[in-house]
Amino acid sequence: MKVLIVDDSQFIRDTIKKRTEDLNLQIYEADDADSAIKSYKENLPDLVLMDIMMKKEDEGVIAIRAIKKINPKANIIVITSLGESDPYVKDAIDLGVLDVITKPFNKEEIFKYLEHDVNLENSF
Repeated sequence: MKVLIVDDSQFIRDTIKKRTEDLNLQIYEADDADSAIKSYKENLPDLVLMDIMMKKEDEGVIAIRAIKKINPKANIIVITSLGESDPYVKDAIDLGVLDVITKPFNKEEIFKYLEHDVNLENSF
């Protein structure tokens, strides 16, 4: 399975990789919206794990919007420190993300989407 991890924090990207290393995933990384969109086009991952707030406040929403234009059925999970009532998170939900996982997250929250070759259904 191909997974794109999008977060401006190398620590968060490394943490996700470490917590999922036993799943034998093909991991791609991006640290901003532009590199996320480029990587999505080049690699067509099965799942995108997307932070909302990166270098710019709404950078994750910008990337989600662009990726959904490329592939309306793209599987995107938001991983954020913002709550679901945050306007940017609401925008992401409106754009059709599968789920919102709040930092700090545990391994099982991500595993439920990765264990069975992506059990991808919108949870909203």
